[in-house]
Parts: sequence; structure tokens; C-alpha cells
Amino acid sequence: MLVVAYFLPVDLEMRHLRALLTVAEELNFTRAAQRLHLSQQALSGQIRQLEDRVGTRLVERDTRRVALTAAGLTLCEQARPLLSTAEQAVAAARAAGAQRTRLTIGHIAPQNRRRVAPAVREFSDAHPEVELIIHFATAPDPLGGLREGHADVAVLAGEFEHEGIELRPLFSEPRGVALSAEHPLAVQPEVSLADFLAE
Repeated sequence: MLVVAYFLPVDLEMRHLRALLTVAEELNFTRAAQRLHLSQQALSGQIRQLEDRVGTRLVERDTRRVALTAAGLTLCEQARPLLSTAEQAVAAARAAGAQRTRLTIGHIAPQNRRRVAPAVREFSDAHPEVELIIHFATAPDPLGGLREGHADVAVLAGEFEHEGIELRPLFSEPRGVALSAEHPLAVQPEVSLADFLAE
């Protein structure tokens, strides 16, 4: 006759293991309950639930003393590193969840700041999980730190061509030039850079 045994996984909770480990350290239900911010009744209930799920007695308790059984000592020995690993995993997950994406914006044109600032505020309001950093590049660096990796995107005045960098127009605005009233170009309604180069 073939006999097949089915072993169901034991459904243990971290709070049950933490309760047992605290009782093992204190060997006193009153102090253990205080450490866990539980009532003695709640702590006793957790230990009983753990014993029911394991299927054996883990703690011997009478009016004079509290002691762990051999099964209780063995479970504590195995549970301690498990609980530590679980707590580390939770801490790591929380730390990862708290990290914010960082986006660095580089730009050098002061005349564009009044246009850029509202867009930056709007983006920041819509994406609070993203930390925005403004990188004010210097004039000799027209690409706003993109080449050196100091910026993820750059807002620039004018058009620049550089291998590996894509340009997307954001807006355009008219430009004027101040001329002396006696200058030959002053009588023209519009002038171009070519007009100045021809001077």
C-alpha cells in the first residue's frame, strides 16, 4: 500500500516570531509585552497562535518562571536570522521608495529664464517625485553642460549642432537691434544678420 504524506507550509507571521524572540530574550512576559507595546494577554495570544501553527509547545510558563522548550530554542535559532533579513528587506524597500528621480536642467541664457521658470514650476507640480536641479552653465559652454554630463537637458538660446545631441525648439521670440538714427540701416523696417555682415 502506498502512503503519501502531504506537508502543508506553516503560515508564520513576523509578529509571531518577533514575539517569541522577545520572550526568549526577556524570559518574562511583562517585560516582553512592554518592549513590544502589547498587553500581556495579546502577547500570550500571539505565542499560542505560533504554537498552534508550529504544532508543538514552544514556551513553558508557570507562576515562577518562563522557559523555552527545546522546540522553542530551535525555532528561535532559526527565526532570528530570518527576522533580521526580513527587516533589512523592508528597510531597503522603504529607502528605495523614498528615493527621488533627479533631473538636471542646464541653461545659460538669462533672457530665457522668465519663460523657463513657469515651465519648471508646472513640471515640478505635476511630478513631485522628480527632484529638479538647475545648472547655470557658463557662456563658453553653449550646450549647458550636456557634453560633460552635468545636465540631462539644456535650455539654450539659438541653434547648436553637436553629435549625439538632439535639438527640440521650445519657443521663438522676436529680436530687435538699437541703431543710431544716422545709421544707413535705421531707415529699414527689418534688418538681418547678412545686412550687418555687408557693412
